[in-house]
Amino acid sequence: MKRLIKRVGGNDSKKGSTPKLKQPGAGYTPLSLVIFNKYDQDGDGSLTLEEFERFTEDKGYFFSQQELVTGFAKIDADGSGDITYDEFKQFWAQEDRLMHMKLTPQQTTVIDQVLDFFYKFDEDRNGVLDFGEFSNLFKMMMEFGLISSGTAQDSFKEIDVNGDNSIEFPELLRYFVEKFGILDTADSQQ
Repeated sequence: MKRLIKRVGGNDSKKGSTPKLKQPGAGYTPLSLVIFNKYDQDGDGSLTLEEFERFTEDKGYFFSQQELVTGFAKIDADGSGDITYDEFKQFWAQEDRLMHMKLTPQQTTVIDQVLDFFYKFDEDRNGVLDFGEFSNLFKMMMEFGLISSGTAQDSFKEIDVNGDNSIEFPELLRYFVEKFGILDTADSQQ
């Protein structure tokens, strides 16, 4: 046994035989950046949904499209439609970074309902809500007591996190998640 340990380099009693680990500093590249750059296929400094999907699949996670879009929207903090390295770094620091993207059947139902709202009010079917379309959604949310104060204009600005004067589905979903905790179910607390 001692011969095996010595051969693989462990338990060597010679002073100074312990290998030195490379310390962060000059020439050190964080693992999160190495991985980010590997999947940033076009080198633009951000991950698209497709690039992020390739990352999750390479890690052995095969999410439904709904799970992928929802998880992507949670990571995309600025609502730009891409994941920047800073956003990825925060995601990477989480212990269960990919496990939290799995949805329960109840969460899937809730997301389907938000998607139905989105499509109901996307009158021109262009995949975004302009202010006029959002105003109709805002009125419905007021009628159902989902929002009790504020104006449609203030809510529109709050939801339109990327500032492009339109609301994409991931932005609306993020708003519902943050404002109402719609994905917090008993099953997700496991």
